[in-house]
Amino acid sequence: MKLLIIDTETTGLKPEEGCEAIEVGAILYSVPFRTPLQSVSFLIPTESNDAMHINGIDPQITNIDQPWRTALDLFHVMVSSADYALAHNAEFDAKWFGVGQLPEINLRWLCSLSDFAWGDLPGRSLRDLALAHGIAVMPEVHRALPDCQLLSSVLSKRDDLEEIIETALLPRQTYRALVSFNEKEEAKSRGFRWNPDRKHWLKNLTTDEAVQLREEGLKLQPVAV
Repeated sequence: MKLLIIDTETTGLKPEEGCEAIEVGAILYSVPFRTPLQSVSFLIPTESNDAMHINGIDPQITNIDQPWRTALDLFHVMVSSADYALAHNAEFDAKWFGVGQLPEINLRWLCSLSDFAWGDLPGRSLRDLALAHGIAVMPEVHRALPDCQLLSSVLSKRDDLEEIIETALLPRQTYRALVSFNEKEEAKSRGFRWNPDRKHWLKNLTTDEAVQLREEGLKLQPVAV
């Protein structure tokens, strides 16, 4: 099995508001051998970047003459070699493909944030995940390829990676955690994420995961996507 670990940097949060991806990083990763096989990173030309205070990408550098289209072609080949796409926040990263210069990805997306059962962790961010696995984390630079490399390093630490992926591939239903404002940390610690549009704490769960959480006293309600 091969995973294509993907991360994007963007000019904002929503493509429907005119935001666009300005950087893509990707690593083709062998699950049986726990090792990266190939990597690529490229900038996509843009005229403005409202998120420059976060990712530090000056629009001027995206317009320097560089073979980004050749890198995009390589990315396409890497997609065709992978079995699944993986991102730490797949809901965010997946929505930029099929928009602007980036074509759609015809792979099933897995999310290491919401689909992977890592066990008890002190936090849910990629940085928290890396530190929990004993991986040194340099000061955050919010660039695409370093985040892919960090997730790759975490995968290589897991003897149970095949089991984690197998569980992630099980059918899932979106559930709402029925918690009050004062109980929000309980939902957050269990991997539920705040949806600002619906104003709910949501998570995709397998049937067994939902049963277990209910047995632990968490009230859940299935919701339509």
